[in-house]
Amino acid sequence: MALRGITSIPRNLQRVIEILRSLWRHGLGHIVNRLGVQEHLPFVARIVAGRKGELLEPDDETIARRLVLVFQELGPTFIKFAQLLSTRPDFVPDPYLSEFRKLQDDVKPFPTREARQIIESELGVAVDEVFSEFPDDPVAAGSIAQVYRARLRDGKAVIVKVQRPGIARTISSDIDILMYLAKHAERNWPETSPVIIVQEFERAIRKELDFLVEASYTAKFREFVKDLPGVVSPSVYWDYTSRLVLTVEYISGFRPTPEEARRRGFDPKSLAKMLGRVFIKQYVDFGLFHADPHPGNILITDTGDVALVDFGMTGHITEDLLSDLSSALIAVTRQNFDILIDIYADITEAGLADAGKLKPDLVELFDKYYGMPLKHIDMGQMFNDSLRIAREHGLTMPRDLVMLMRSLVIVTSVAQSLDPDFNMAALLQPEAKRLVLRKMSPRKSVSEAGMQLWHTSRIIRKLPAHLRNIVQKIESGTLAVAFKHQGLESLISELDRVSNRLSVSLILGSTIVGSSIALHAEVLPIRGISALGVAGFIVAALLGMWLVWDILRSGRY
Repeated sequence: MALRGITSIPRNLQRVIEILRSLWRHGLGHIVNRLGVQEHLPFVARIVAGRKGELLEPDDETIARRLVLVFQELGPTFIKFAQLLSTRPDFVPDPYLSEFRKLQDDVKPFPTREARQIIESELGVAVDEVFSEFPDDPVAAGSIAQVYRARLRDGKAVIVKVQRPGIARTISSDIDILMYLAKHAERNWPETSPVIIVQEFERAIRKELDFLVEASYTAKFREFVKDLPGVVSPSVYWDYTSRLVLTVEYISGFRPTPEEARRRGFDPKSLAKMLGRVFIKQYVDFGLFHADPHPGNILITDTGDVALVDFGMTGHITEDLLSDLSSALIAVTRQNFDILIDIYADITEAGLADAGKLKPDLVELFDKYYGMPLKHIDMGQMFNDSLRIAREHGLTMPRDLVMLMRSLVIVTSVAQSLDPDFNMAALLQPEAKRLVLRKMSPRKSVSEAGMQLWHTSRIIRKLPAHLRNIVQKIESGTLAVAFKHQGLESLISELDRVSNRLSVSLILGSTIVGSSIALHAEVLPIRGISALGVAGFIVAALLGMWLVWDILRSGRY
């Protein structure tokens, strides 16, 4: 939706006002000012925000705590947005990360009657014809969906996830508004990248809103783990699954705690090692990984198998990314920081402005961890350090790489809760060597050379046709070069506003002068007073009041 058109829709305008008022109420009027959208605030609030907000800008920790209150007040979309921000240390400074991680979905379940209606509408069959048991109360309720433990007609236990009514429309509208505010923020905070964050959030949340995507990932993981000993994953019941309803196999198990494992006769150390290996297998060989492996999404079955459930958040590791990571490992082992900087710049989604400033930070990071015994390496801290360097240099890490780091840190934490001596780095070491050997193998080199040769041959084959088109356009005079200015949108908007005010002022002045002449000349007199002159003064008064109101509303006076 166009930047100027977003607030032309009454529903969106009301929501924008609600968001800005929430910021103002929680002492964040300076953010409204910096966004340049204070004209949507009430008159009194705008004056207070303009006078106090700029003078008393709080520190980052205070802002973070107040933003948490704002997000909670604004509802599901903003809670989900904060949760996404909490996973991006390359974008968000530490004080905000720690506060945003505290945000959890805390919503009341919607009536099961509505859930049944959605199931019947989506599946085209009565609930009682599909399920022999469907409870009145959900086992969990979130901002997007709620979950039921039911039983099919054939007696199989299943988990049924039903999307919250109207949530897709609400989130879609809020995303348009977030993009509107992000574009304002990017103009006023050029050192940040809020538009990229909102675009990433939109991609992630739209996938989460389509349960067919989650069903597909669930089926892929089921296929992946079927030949892995000691690992299970639920199957999907496709006949009872749609965009708004997801039905998967129910897997019975307990959460991975050492006390419960010992009580049931299992060795926690073995379970921790199995958990680490199955995730490393995902990262290195599967190319698709569970991106949210918190204890609620990992179960230990009655037979001692590790069960992975809930694939609402998944990440991909492409061959190119895996190749870059392998090259980075080679560069680290050889202490070649110039190559490491090149890889770092290739991986990130924004250009590297100054490699000379990045090198000392990478050397310092390397010195901090190189030579440290593996069991003493805090992988979470190491990843946070690397992402902090990216943020300080204005680099944007690919979402899947950040999700990989987050997944690795979380699963390491879960494994260490089972076995305090668990060492993920030790498990990763042989796989890292295998990655390096695979990267340097002649077969891999020949394969990559073949792909590069194929791409080059395509370019060469198409080059004559492209050159001919350019020459034809030059000869016909139709060759056009398009230039796109950046950062001038706000200047153009202000020039439009100023020119409009000047035009109104000229019309106002002309109306007053013309009305004075009409009064003096008694044009169209009524009881000795010029009706035209009086009408002119009334119009001038209305124009004057509108002009004053527009100036006050803008907050710039």
